[in-house]
Amino acid sequence: MPAHAERRPLGDAGLDALVTRTTGAPLQPGHSLQLLRDSSEHEAATLAMLAGARRQILIENYRICDDAWGRELLAVLCERARAGVRVCVLCDWLGSFGQLRWRWPRELRAAGG
Repeated sequence: MPAHAERRPLGDAGLDALVTRTTGAPLQPGHSLQLLRDSSEHEAATLAMLAGARRQILIENYRICDDAWGRELLAVLCERARAGVRVCVLCDWLGSFGQLRWRWPRELRAAGG
């Protein structure tokens, strides 16, 4: 993992203030911050996080496509649903219009999502 992708525990006063000001929510103990610099880092971190879900996955995305990333996402979501994790996906109709094939939601539903 690149040095810039390492997780940093919150607690630095300047960082805490920045996160609180940006999100509008108070910080909670035990949380960490990870800077993801591009989509490949974001995608890998998202898949790892989803693969570790034990109770539920609630994911919202503007655009989901039936492309390589969309199929990786679907595979992880289906695997978690088959493992008994509650999986709910919300994607924007307009953002995904013409991008998401019917196979994607059918497979997720068949897996229990």
